[in-house]
Amino acid sequence: MKLLEKIARGPLTLGMAIESIRKSEELSQDECARKLGVSKSHLCDVEKGRKTVSPERAAKWARALSYPESVLVRLAIQSELDAAGLKYKVEIEAAQRSDRSDRLGRPVPAGGPRPRRRGAGRPSPTLRWELPAAGAAGPRCCERRRRSR
Repeated sequence: MKLLEKIARGPLTLGMAIESIRKSEELSQDECARKLGVSKSHLCDVEKGRKTVSPERAAKWARALSYPESVLVRLAIQSELDAAGLKYKVEIEAAQRSDRSDRLGRPVPAGGPRPRRRGAGRPSPTLRWELPAAGAAGPRCCERRRRSR
């Protein structure tokens, strides 16, 4: 990273990193865009700094390009801060999953997750669209509740 910043004569951006990765792998913008699942024009806008990318999308792109997620995520967060005019420097460290969390990282209560009771809690609301009768104004939405089984 430091070498790329020295070559660029300034701080490395996500667009510069994506462009250098693309060129080092000898991919055209079209090929790289297909690999990332975006349009060629969107990739061009990101490379030129006209558009920012969310940290989630940066992580997805890093996996698609077989690069460490932390590098592109840090650059994505940094570019969002820079675009907002906030003078902060971002450093990323991977979080360690504790033994007391599920696969989504949510804490698990002592003794493990509680089994759900049948019919526990309130029924969740559902939306149902009714088509209008001939000559009526248009479809209307009716809220109803599911019955507990």
